Amino acid sequence: MKLINDEINKQDYPTKIIQFGQGNFLRAFVDYFIDVANEKSEFKSSVIIVKSLKNGNLDKYISQNFLYTANLLGLSNEKIIDDSRIIKCIKEIVDFTNNDLKFLSYATLDELQYVISNTTESGIFFNELDLFEDVSNATFPAKLTKFLFHRAKHYDFDENKGLVILPTELIDDNGKKLKKYCLQYCKLFNLDYKFEKWIEKACSFCDTLVDRIVSGYPTDFRKYEEKYNYKDELLVVCEPYALWVIDANEKVKNNFKIDSVINASKLENIIFSDDIKMYKNRKVKVLNGAHASICILGTILGYDYVCDAINDKDINNYISNMIFDEVNLTLKGSEKEKKEYANRVIERLKNPYIKHKLSDISKNLLVKYNERCLPTFYELKNNNIFAKHILLALAIIIHYYYKCVQVGNDLIYFNLYGKENILYESQFVIDILNNNKFENESQLMNYLFYQTNIFSVNLFEDENVKSQFEILINCINQNGVKNAIKEVHLNEYK
Repeated sequence: MKLINDEINKQDYPTKIIQFGQGNFLRAFVDYFIDVANEKSEFKSSVIIVKSLKNGNLDKYISQNFLYTANLLGLSNEKIIDDSRIIKCIKEIVDFTNNDLKFLSYATLDELQYVISNTTESGIFFNELDLFEDVSNATFPAKLTKFLFHRAKHYDFDENKGLVILPTELIDDNGKKLKKYCLQYCKLFNLDYKFEKWIEKACSFCDTLVDRIVSGYPTDFRKYEEKYNYKDELLVVCEPYALWVIDANEKVKNNFKIDSVINASKLENIIFSDDIKMYKNRKVKVLNGAHASICILGTILGYDYVCDAINDKDINNYISNMIFDEVNLTLKGSEKEKKEYANRVIERLKNPYIKHKLSDISKNLLVKYNERCLPTFYELKNNNIFAKHILLALAIIIHYYYKCVQVGNDLIYFNLYGKENILYESQFVIDILNNNKFENESQLMNYLFYQTNIFSVNLFEDENVKSQFEILINCINQNGVKNAIKEVHLNEYK
């Protein structure tokens, strides 16, 4: 079988973009967008990727001439979307850990305009032990600082040679934090005072929010080889939906003109907005909140994947009622916008081609519930609205934790079909469960509220909430989880 690069000719566009990271997400998101823009607009840019981690090698990229396939696979309005394109915008990947000089040489490219990154949520931080002379093992902000300093010095601190920085790491204020740490490295590295001024005036650090589910290289890759009639060891599969929200000034908006061609697909959106928190709040409460609420519920009822769980009629009704009757009440936007987004999320959860494991979502779940679900419950409570579906999600989680038994070094939950499910929690929570005897779920919940700082709000300070929680637990124990999620909407549990 022929290779992907046997018959593909690449266009050599100016290198406007340096990208830190070559993971599946960036390749299925940013690089996919750039490739579409190259074909359908005047943007025209190649991308040079910086590999800044020591693990992994570049053999596959080199053998395929930096070409790969992105396959969009999923549902839209209940129709199957199965579109693929060969991504041709990657010009080169430089291994920074082995080639510091080559890495820095790209900083002097006259046509360079953008730095894009995804170094994971833990990638943007400051380490006072980092050294300017050797940033190969340093943080991403340290590497970026050295890169920017080399550019500023090369152009004699010309403010017209500044860059636009677009971090896609999933942390709040990612652009602001990255800029903050770069300025801290200016002082740590004792760099020319003109450089700090150049960062402030010449560079734009943009906060961003990204959203696309990427499953990566498929286990059934041979099916794709037969479909394409070529071999691609860098194939990446993702859902059709994508959202990139960017908080940028007018200059950036006018220059980074790829939004119109991307938005034409209706499934993918690039939005310039100064209210990223609104979009993030919506995503966290609706999509991530649904994930946090469904993972243990689905596990108890014998499901392994999100798509299988949400296609259970009762689970679907429960999650839908939670979103439409509770979560949406706390969100900004018109009723039409909120309804459309909620329906899109449920459709994404149903995507049978994205095998998202419930066990992966359930890791450190108490913290996730606190971040994704508890704010909605508390906000509604303060407006005299009782979010029974969200409280039931917590009751189901605590019931699951309470029913876990120790088997060897693990805590195991045996579901209705006798399947063993390992509890993936922080060691702190595991120790609480192992070292304490709780008479019932309510006592465990009481301990977690009063004796730990896992939850930002102690719901049991309200006797009505505590009473309703105990009623829900009683319903679960007497009638089972399946009946509990059906009865909660009808108020029959009362």
